[in-house]
Amino acid sequence: MPLHAVFDTVTLLQAAATPSGPAGGCLRLVAEGHVTLHMSEDGFAELEDVLGRAKVRKRFPLLTDEGVTAFVHGLRSLADVANAVPIAFRYERDPDDEHILNLAVATKVPFVVTRDKDLLDLMAEGNPAGRALTALHPDLQILDPVSFLASIAPPTPIEDTSSDDSA
Repeated sequence: MPLHAVFDTVTLLQAAATPSGPAGGCLRLVAEGHVTLHMSEDGFAELEDVLGRAKVRKRFPLLTDEGVTAFVHGLRSLADVANAVPIAFRYERDPDDEHILNLAVATKVPFVVTRDKDLLDLMAEGNPAGRALTALHPDLQILDPVSFLASIAPPTPIEDTSSDDSA
């Protein structure tokens, strides 16, 4: 049974721009069916806006018109898309990220994958906004892509290389 996660816009940008990096690895898990990606229409609108910015396109040559169209189309075919997400959580520190957090609360996914410090800080002990979020969704973990990959990867078996030559 696949795990469920919400990836923020920066994670998706990184996956599109550098498929071989950690964010690309997260997205490969979605494509392989190991992770169910949850997205909202608000998330797609933000992603298309970011991927269309000249500054972003200049920095990441893979983000051509054709490449972005293919990426977004492929993402739509992979993701479980919510049309309307109720607002259960307000985040004054970064209101632009509320749609990600509200999607996680509404779908009860266990993971939000991000590199956004505003989101990662919600997991810091003593953060009042984090406590409010945890009250709504106690099982939520907000992790960067590397930590997410490490947390869901099965442990690598350690091969016994010792030999018993005493026989």
